[in-house]
Amino acid sequence: ETTFGREGQHVLLLYTDGLTDVAGHDAEARTALLERTVAAVPPGSDAETVVDDVLAACLPDPLRDDVALLAVRLNP
Repeated sequence: ETTFGREGQHVLLLYTDGLTDVAGHDAEARTALLERTVAAVPPGSDAETVVDDVLAACLPDPLRDDVALLAVRLNP
């Protein structure tokens, strides 16, 4: 479980370990990549944009485990 935030961003991001726990890669480094990717999403972006950006940057290649990713935009 990882929790991180950004001022003005209200997006709940749920994901399975297939996104961060990749054989031959450091899980902490993969989690940091996920955090940086979410932080780089422009403020006010919709949930679909968050998912698209995360998958583009973080989806393992080749994919060896299932990956589930859900982003929910929360209105403050």
